Amino acid sequence: MTDDRIQEQKEISFEEFYKIYQEDLFYYAQAHTEMSTEDTEDILGEAFLLLFQSWERIERKTPLLLIVWMRKTIRYLNYNQNRKKHRFSIVSLDDVQNLQTQFFDMEENAYAELLACIQRHLTADEYRLFMEIVIFQKSFSRIAKELNLKTDTLYVRWFRLRKKIQSFL
Repeated sequence: MTDDRIQEQKEISFEEFYKIYQEDLFYYAQAHTEMSTEDTEDILGEAFLLLFQSWERIERKTPLLLIVWMRKTIRYLNYNQNRKKHRFSIVSLDDVQNLQTQFFDMEENAYAELLACIQRHLTADEYRLFMEIVIFQKSFSRIAKELNLKTDTLYVRWFRLRKKIQSFL
């Protein structure tokens, strides 16, 4: 069974991306920052603003590559905000945008090739599990609930999947 959200070859509009992935990216930001909900929302808002400003310069607007771009931006904004607290450094949104665009351009092809290789070697269900854990970084309990599985069963499937991926990489 193929999850429509995981089909990374299909391009997506900014509005569609926001509607579909905003909640997942919020959970990601909340899990990777030690901030209040309001601060997490601020960082996520800044990241979406940067994405909107960079939209025309991004060549391939596939969900997977956009998620990678957003996660890097969220991590960078979180790092920068923590650095500001300690050092009072000022970084403009233009600086962040330029850095993130450079990182995105350099790594876009490498991610796409790696994920295409992984997708070729996995079944649809295995690839979905891989995407949910690695790319969307959902918790095992949340994925187990979505797939109507026991958490222990999911752990076993993940262990086998990791072994399979290690065997061909």
